[in-house]
Amino acid sequence: YTTGFRPLMKPANGVCFKMNNALFDEKEAGQYLSIFGEDKMGCLWQEFLQDTTETLETIESQDREDIRLKFHSWRSSAKVFGLKSFVQQCENIENMAINGENIENIKKTIDNCKKIFHNAQKEANRFFKRCSYGKISDAK
Repeated sequence: YTTGFRPLMKPANGVCFKMNNALFDEKEAGQYLSIFGEDKMGCLWQEFLQDTTETLETIESQDREDIRLKFHSWRSSAKVFGLKSFVQQCENIENMAINGENIENIKKTIDNCKKIFHNAQKEANRFFKRCSYGKISDAK
């Protein structure tokens, strides 16, 4: 399927525009954009954004191992999209779960991580234009 995804500006050497800060690293995202291409990257971004946004709402009700696995998965995916601060928080929460940190401390860190994700995804959305055709059509 096709997404109609297009970067805000045509990439030059895999980079749409200069945007490196604590939340978002466009160089990292630009490298993966050049590997996956515009359509695939747009779909991956939308899937990641939807899954992460939805799951972050209920993650605190999960057990320690489920939390560890989800943040491990998000850490890898977020790196593709250049979400630097979210990657760091995911690694921190994963390590807290591995090291047997008190679950209440983990939940407090998750609350902070939610805020970081919210701000980081805003920065990333400046780099990625939302997919307008990202759903599989059910037309007959």
